[in-house]
Amino acid sequence: MNLHQALKWLDFYREMPIHGYLMTTPVYTKPGIMGQTLWFEKLLEKAHVPAMLYNIPSRAGVNLHTETVRNLSSHEKFWAIKDSSGTVDTLIEYKKVAPNIEVFCGDDNMILDMAVCGATGPVSVASNIWPRIVHKYVKQCLLPFQRVTRKKTTAQMTEDDVKSSADYAGDWVTEESETKPIENRGENRLRSEKKWLNSKLPVHVFRLAGIYGPGRNVLVDLQLNKARNVRKEGHFFSRIHVEDISNILFSSMQNIKPGEIYNCADDLPATQSEVVVYAAKLLNISAPEPVEVSSLPNCAQSFYLGSKKVSNVKVKRDLGISLVYPNYKVRLESLYAEELKSHI
Repeated sequence: MNLHQALKWLDFYREMPIHGYLMTTPVYTKPGIMGQTLWFEKLLEKAHVPAMLYNIPSRAGVNLHTETVRNLSSHEKFWAIKDSSGTVDTLIEYKKVAPNIEVFCGDDNMILDMAVCGATGPVSVASNIWPRIVHKYVKQCLLPFQRVTRKKTTAQMTEDDVKSSADYAGDWVTEESETKPIENRGENRLRSEKKWLNSKLPVHVFRLAGIYGPGRNVLVDLQLNKARNVRKEGHFFSRIHVEDISNILFSSMQNIKPGEIYNCADDLPATQSEVVVYAAKLLNISAPEPVEVSSLPNCAQSFYLGSKKVSNVKVKRDLGISLVYPNYKVRLESLYAEELKSHI
């Protein structure tokens, strides 16, 4: 859709009973700061109701630039951003340059991470299926942060995940390991988990490791110059591919055991730097220069407070899971091969 067509649609919607717009960056053309600023200025001038700008680099091919947000932050029709970048870093930058603009989480699995970094709430998908349950759950998730929003929003479900900071000194942890969060995000996740388990509903808890998949992985981050090569020797993260998460969920539906907790992680925990360096080799580019944890924003530093390797023995044993992508190397190689085919 070009600018002329977009403006015609805005004229058409003036007759519709709508309360706001969700406006994305132009797809495929990958405009820079000036191009994005001019695009949104024209749309916002035509809009008759407030607009939320949509940052979704996996679809648009480019981030909604921080400077674009700064340039538009005083426009009366620009009131919020839906951020689906997959990282809290983008949210932090938006809040720095435009503290008057609300930022909402656009990723299913990141509401807690983004809430602690200043997100107002989520823009929901799951609430279209389970509106009351999801709304109640998200209210519980956001309550500890005492957020006050300008606009009423719908909710989005997220599972409690194993990324919450807890220090096991790099040892393996299972579902039976002692839970010992060492900062607010981990405490909030554990509190939410206990509420669900005490709800008398037939609950399964899935503790998700770092999620990646098509459009959301280190290959994309490297190509968008977003990847950081964080140096912290012996600090391990676990990961899980979206397809393997789906398989675990479907298998659990066939093996209903209320109250069970399942770790969702692959077979190969690794340092953040190892993954970035491996992906850079696949792309035949230089890895970003190593940076120290102390150079990261405070919110990002919290992910490096504790180190552990997450065991997936239980999902394999109890749910009969055989991982499609048992480690990050296997899937990054196939993602790279798929990208090459798409350009042939």
